[in-house]
Amino acid sequence: MRIISTGIRELDEVLGGGFPRNSSILLLGDIGTDPEALAFEMLYSHVKEGGQGLLSVFDYPPSEVREKMEKFGWNIKHFEEKNEFILADFYTHAFSLEKFYKPEKYYCKRPTDYSYITNYYNTIWQELLEKSEEGGYLGVVLSLTTVVQWCGENEALKLAYLMATKYRPLGCTIFVLNPSAVKDSTLAMLGSRSEVVIKLFIGESERVPEKKIVVLKASLPRWLNKPLLYTVLPERGFFIGESI
Repeated sequence: MRIISTGIRELDEVLGGGFPRNSSILLLGDIGTDPEALAFEMLYSHVKEGGQGLLSVFDYPPSEVREKMEKFGWNIKHFEEKNEFILADFYTHAFSLEKFYKPEKYYCKRPTDYSYITNYYNTIWQELLEKSEEGGYLGVVLSLTTVVQWCGENEALKLAYLMATKYRPLGCTIFVLNPSAVKDSTLAMLGSRSEVVIKLFIGESERVPEKKIVVLKASLPRWLNKPLLYTVLPERGFFIGESI
């Protein structure tokens, strides 16, 4: 089985090496758990090692995403200029903010309309297919939570299924989701369609809040359901510490 590394040694160890090359990953994180930091790091690590990257941004303006990544020392503009990384803007036109932000090369004009979203992903798929490389593709949808808010849970499920099937031959897609934003049945459906499920949450140890990460599902895991402590550090990114 071909593997795509997460770029984080401790997480790769839990997963048995990384993500299966052709798979869907569900990354769950409540507010305050920084799932986007983990997603950014995995994506940046992948393109740095020669892979293709696609970041679909529903939650922030693209300029803010670049600033967030640069704070960790991840210069994604370099890979955009080399056409190795696509930052697709689904945010700006949703709020009619075209006057306030520099136009992006990749953007969806009607991101709150499910049919427009799917058509746009089909266009990007064709471009990625034409320049498919040995390093493989890693995509991030940030976030599926916003798709739920804009289009509804059924459409979010359909979008996840579309990308899981159409983009699967190219590599992996990570769907970031706040589990509190959807019904248990929707969460179960998304989990059943994903090869890997990772959850970030905040627990307590002696009344001190602690951020924890746990792998709930994987294809070749060394172990499951064993939480690990983590933190997000400036200039370093997502750091996993000792087990609990």
